[in-house]
Amino acid sequence: MSKIAIVILAAGKSLRMGFAKQIIRINNEPLLKITLDKIESISEDTYCVLGANKDLILEEIHFNNTVVIDNINYEKGLSSSISICIEFFEKKNLNYDGVLFVLGDQPAIETEYFLSIINRFNKHKTKIIATNYDGKAGVPALFPKSFFKELKIIKGDKGAREILKNKPKSIIFESFKTSLVDIDTRKDLIDYNK
Repeated sequence: MSKIAIVILAAGKSLRMGFAKQIIRINNEPLLKITLDKIESISEDTYCVLGANKDLILEEIHFNNTVVIDNINYEKGLSSSISICIEFFEKKNLNYDGVLFVLGDQPAIETEYFLSIINRFNKHKTKIIATNYDGKAGVPALFPKSFFKELKIIKGDKGAREILKNKPKSIIFESFKTSLVDIDTRKDLIDYNK
């Protein structure tokens, strides 16, 4: 069985929402807590990257066994959160076979979806297991250790999108179906709660 870290990326400023979306309520639960609970239920190697609104989020959400990684460079975009995780693992001498990156604003993804990605990775340990967005690879995505060096040096707000775009032969799409709704705007929130 592979040793996998699961990382929730939640350091953004929520510019399109206009306030800290990580703590907006859905069914009386903070948005980020919904994903956090699912991840904590399936793994003990859980991490969450916070940046903008970190103190506000920590007041609202209790992180049980999840290690919070502080991204002071969150202004540099999603890539900075990914690279800081890899640096954190190296500094702490944490040896993982892969890392599953999850977004903190996709509350409809079921726990079974994350488990399916992990199970697929256990059968294809050299491949990236990615989510299929109409033929384009995206997160949630599980990267094997062989990609950690590349993940550490990515830049900008596109996250790991460039790696995913440039390595099609290294990718297996997860076939398990799930709802990939992002909560980015007030309209998204209203539509989700309908």
